[in-house]
Amino acid sequence: MKTVYEQKAIIKLPKDSNAFAVETADYLPKLHQFCTANGKRGSGKSIAITNLIRMYKDNLGSHLRCIIVSPTFGSNYKLLSELGINRDDVFEDPDDDVPAKLM
Repeated sequence: MKTVYEQKAIIKLPKDSNAFAVETADYLPKLHQFCTANGKRGSGKSIAITNLIRMYKDNLGSHLRCIIVSPTFGSNYKLLSELGINRDDVFEDPDDDVPAKLM
């Protein structure tokens, strides 16, 4: 495979852009973000996401707000309860109009 760079396809960010303004540790995906976990039952989605949230909380402390949309939150409550997520930020019905409810 050969990499070819097109001189006309240069991406420029606006000056003073606050994209990725949240200071995030180098070992974590940059914030802010929208993250989904998809997979079959028992594939480790909840464990992976719970640990990712825990790492963000360890890195950012109280500056992190997680909004969870998951029909299985109740069955994973013990796992997720240790993260200190506000119950008002949990939506168990994926058909909820979450953005409207957060306003």
